[in-house]
Amino acid sequence: MTKVVFACKSNSCRSQMAEAWAKEWIRKRKENLHSKLLSYDERNRENNLLQYEFNRENIEKSISALDNFVVVSIALDCAAVYEETVSYSDLFQIPAGFHKHHYKRKSIKEKAINAMAKDGIDISQSFPKAFQEVMPELEANFPVEILSSSLSSLSRIGEDEKDDVRPVDKLVVLCSCGDDMKKNLANQSKSVEEWNIDAPTAAAKSGEGDDAYHRVSLEIRDEVDNLMSRLVE
Repeated sequence: MTKVVFACKSNSCRSQMAEAWAKEWIRKRKENLHSKLLSYDERNRENNLLQYEFNRENIEKSISALDNFVVVSIALDCAAVYEETVSYSDLFQIPAGFHKHHYKRKSIKEKAINAMAKDGIDISQSFPKAFQEVMPELEANFPVEILSSSLSSLSRIGEDEKDDVRPVDKLVVLCSCGDDMKKNLANQSKSVEEWNIDAPTAAAKSGEGDDAYHRVSLEIRDEVDNLMSRLVE
């Protein structure tokens, strides 16, 4: 299973766009592979049975690999997900007495929703997510002893062993947040990329207007297409 995480400070714009574009890339690739499979069945089954079975198996493996992708987006700043200020001393420890229903969750920026809608992508039902809310999915299929590992225990094992216990295969950071904000999630990731993507809110205020959101969306789409192509190679 390949687990990809897109992150920005509040998970209200850029990382949500990236998650949606990655899922759209997977959907389109699977659709193309299924079409190829049907077309291949019609044209080649009778011609060369061994070659047919070999090629069909490869296509099915490609589809299966896409089915094993987990794509999510998260907020690097957990406090930015809720209306109330939530302060965590440790990203991996939810404070005693914390209950999500005590806080009002923030929403994705409406201008981001509108920008994605221009290209037929609906993110209106998505919402900002804190890291703790995503971890159970990311840690799926990991042994109990790995799930209970803290950052301190990770620091005591060898570098070659760390990748085996890191639940995130690829972390992509889409904002210029400080290292302290990124380090905990980066320490749980086998590979980290940082993309130089403009903050559309700032660009809009600088004179570009709401077109900045659509421009940024398309830039993210291009970066995501490149990333996903590399990941499935």
